[in-house]
Amino acid sequence: MNGRDPIGLMGQGVGGSGGSSRINKGNPCSGGPRMPDFINFQIDAYVGSFWGTFTRDGSAFIGGGINMGIPSSLSLGGSISLGWINSVYISPGQADGFADGFAGGGAAAFAGIGGGFIYSPGNGTATILGVGASIISAGNNNGSAGWGYSSNRGATGLGGWGRGSSCE
Repeated sequence: MNGRDPIGLMGQGVGGSGGSSRINKGNPCSGGPRMPDFINFQIDAYVGSFWGTFTRDGSAFIGGGINMGIPSSLSLGGSISLGWINSVYISPGQADGFADGFAGGGAAAFAGIGGGFIYSPGNGTATILGVGASIISAGNNNGSAGWGYSSNRGATGLGGWGRGSSCE
């Protein structure tokens, strides 16, 4: 960190000369920000949720759980979100490990656009960004909190995007 880089986003090159951005380290092949680690499609009905998730490793997951809309749980709606595991580098299989099993989190939205945070025990956290809409709602829900379980249903046959850090 220095006067030109007050929050420390620039890494140190050879001899401490600076020059590499930590933001760009997610995709070492392109030098740019990495693609999402997973894509989630979710339907919420009252206090239940059902979802499908596709990971960068090429796997499909289905799951369900409890999801409470805040301030009112009386709603029916859906959302699509993109998620990034909160890690600089993602190794092959890491997105599958994150998506498999129990997870919980919370989200907030305004006018159908929002973001949130997911915790997967033993696998870390992820940041999500997405869009959603309510078909039926007893109030204007600006947030949600939930917990559920996902099961790996196998390879999609479509391949993955951004697998590991080899520049294939």
